[in-house]
Amino acid sequence: MEKASSLEEYRGFSFGNNNAVDILHFADDTIILGNGDEQNLWCLKAILRGFELMAGLKINFSKINIVGINLCEDYIQMSSTFMSCGIGVTPFKFLGVMVGDSPRKTAMWKEVINDIRRRLNNWRGKFLSVGGRVVLINSVLNAIPLYSLSFYRAPKKVIKEIVSIQRNFLWKGVEGDRGICWVSWRNVCRPKEEGGLGIRDVNNMNISLLMKWKWRICNEENAVWSNLLIHRYKNPVVKMFVNDKGVISSRDSIWWRDLILINDCDGSNGLSQLGGDQTLSEAYLELYDKAANRFASVAEAGHWEDDVWTWDNEGWLRESDFGDEDLLTSMQSVLLLLNFQNAGRDEILWRADEQ
Repeated sequence: MEKASSLEEYRGFSFGNNNAVDILHFADDTIILGNGDEQNLWCLKAILRGFELMAGLKINFSKINIVGINLCEDYIQMSSTFMSCGIGVTPFKFLGVMVGDSPRKTAMWKEVINDIRRRLNNWRGKFLSVGGRVVLINSVLNAIPLYSLSFYRAPKKVIKEIVSIQRNFLWKGVEGDRGICWVSWRNVCRPKEEGGLGIRDVNNMNISLLMKWKWRICNEENAVWSNLLIHRYKNPVVKMFVNDKGVISSRDSIWWRDLILINDCDGSNGLSQLGGDQTLSEAYLELYDKAANRFASVAEAGHWEDDVWTWDNEGWLRESDFGDEDLLTSMQSVLLLLNFQNAGRDEILWRADEQ
């Protein structure tokens, strides 16, 4: 596939400047991306046939599906006949995660809920102590939805249903006998050192796993998926730490919108966080309302001159009134107190909390 792409015999999904993706492969799940044209179909069939001849293996084309996006039904049907494979539709599952579905619909999470209930049915007739149930909740019931929670923000209704299943199993067992919840679930999820049972809270786990995406966006900017985010959302790092609906567009994906609105992080977003205890947007609200770019990074607001940082004072405001000059002078005096070092690249740091 790589050779065919380098020879331009096969054209994958292209975006940005010289960025393209033609195959996504992990274990036994593979997605091949490409333009919907006849040349790609011939090339793909030749690659698969060449694999059969070289490996001595037979490809089961009945397990292959073609999914067309913005393609007419006749072309998809022709492609299916040519490749001797089926026709897929969205949403579909890849690596255990639904692709093309809305995570805000509880129907998308129905299969995850059913998997948890099926696992409970396997434990019927087992004599489990409370301690054993705690171990099973952490090691099994919390692990089943883990992959979906690491990518999508689960609706509150889904979180409540998962917690309800765990709580009933903890206090009532698998058989669903009558029982009393002696302790609030919030206290149950506290660490053992604080008097809890150490069960991981599903909602906090969901937020933590999504926060990891923010960490990866800041530190893996050379990855293919990171280049795609830059092409799609222009400045994802700055937008990610703003936590404001103002950076969200109606054309943005639900995944991106949910990621932006997660505000359980203490990040800095350029100029808005340089004013000490109070952000610049709060201290100079009148200027912020007139800012030409409310979400500008520090790099976009100045430049280096002989290893000395110089602020570009022009073009900050869309429009300027007579009274804005004093406010601008006051804000610029605050910015001049900052001492920047041109020693290397800025990085997001993860500082351990002693508490």
